[in-house]
Amino acid sequence: MAVEVLTDMSHPLDLADRESLLKSATTALNSKVVSQHSSQLAPIAVDAVLRVVDPAKDTNVDLRDIKVIRMHGSTTINIKTTLEMLYGSWNEVRQSTIRNCFADAGFVLPADEEEVQPEDQAELDRTWDRLAVPGVEFDDFVSADENLAVAPELTDQEIVDRVLLPEDDSSSDSGESERDEPTMSSADAADMARRLKGYLEKLPTTKTADVEKALLSMDNVENFILRSAVKSHQTKITSFFK
Repeated sequence: MAVEVLTDMSHPLDLADRESLLKSATTALNSKVVSQHSSQLAPIAVDAVLRVVDPAKDTNVDLRDIKVIRMHGSTTINIKTTLEMLYGSWNEVRQSTIRNCFADAGFVLPADEEEVQPEDQAELDRTWDRLAVPGVEFDDFVSADENLAVAPELTDQEIVDRVLLPEDDSSSDSGESERDEPTMSSADAADMARRLKGYLEKLPTTKTADVEKALLSMDNVENFILRSAVKSHQTKITSFFK
């Protein structure tokens, strides 16, 4: 039954019709492992067939009569053997070969994970036995410095002194700062303003706009000091009628 179906589906080939032969050869090669090269192999196969037959009288061809001759030697193989060799070669391609081809083409491949070698348990046991301290357990090792004295113990009086010391220091510092900052009198401030004004007037660049602006500011400062001094010392007229 299957043979009859295939016979009904088949199309007769004419060895004189190269295009139909090319189409049939391409279709046949598309089902092979070399299908990606069918467009190159089909013309070679058809031309090889046409060279060993006479289209005018032959109706069939034995593929074993088709030989592929290597140019540098006398070894010959037929086209059937060639296809078998291609198929076998593809099956022999290893994963590492494909990976190296991608690497040569410039693709970055993930690094192979290094196999973790299992450690020798016996060697580890010998190491632990050599490093172990007799009579010392793991808990003893962890709590070895638990009660270690890192600071001297303070007496009650020393604790009180340390608590009160910051207040004493702050009070003494504030007293020293008050003593170190004497109050300046109005006369001293006015004298300092006049001295600064005299310094500015003696500068070689007295006529510049910056110096003139500074002199004007010093005049204002001096006048302010004098007015403040008068206000702080002037007695009200009503005080004389008390």
